[in-house]
Amino acid sequence: MKSIAQALSLGFTIIANIGLGTLVGYGLDVWLGTKPIFMIIGILCGTVSAFLTLYAMVVKK
Repeated sequence: MKSIAQALSLGFTIIANIGLGTLVGYGLDVWLGTKPIFMIIGILCGTVSAFLTLYAMVVKK
């Protein structure tokens, strides 16, 4: 049961980080009138953040 909780936690972490980066980037694009530039930057930042968080979680255990 513990391994299922860990797997769900890791999956949620990936989705949350990438999703939040995407939403922030999209919001900036809408607000500033630029098209996909900030959304792409947000996706990249979210992906990097997700992997850094996952690395920290794995090393901690």
